[in-house]
Amino acid sequence: MIASDRQKFIEIVLGFAELKGKQLSAPALELYWRAMQGWSIEEFQEAAEELLRTCEFMPIPKDFEDLRKAGRDTAGEAWARVIGWCASGAYRDRVMGDPVIDRAVAALGGYRSIAMHEE
Repeated sequence: MIASDRQKFIEIVLGFAELKGKQLSAPALELYWRAMQGWSIEEFQEAAEELLRTCEFMPIPKDFEDLRKAGRDTAGEAWARVIGWCASGAYRDRVMGDPVIDRAVAALGGYRSIAMHEE
């Protein structure tokens, strides 16, 4: 999130807290804000709506991260996608587009390097 998202973020968190019967202090809001910096405001709002429907208690940043991880591939699934991408030849034109996978593959030498190795 960026500084201009702060007001929207605070509105979401305070609304959530009110619905869950909680009050947050200014230091607690600041900690929450800092913990959620890796999220876009859109992702945060969408996750807050999901957690409002599914959480019994006021969620903490870990609950948001757990929700985010629930939709991610396991390491084995991600690797299978990389192998399939390399086998298809699509790596010649572009990267997969998943920033986490693309960074990991770059650290291994890139898609071409992986594609040139035997299984």
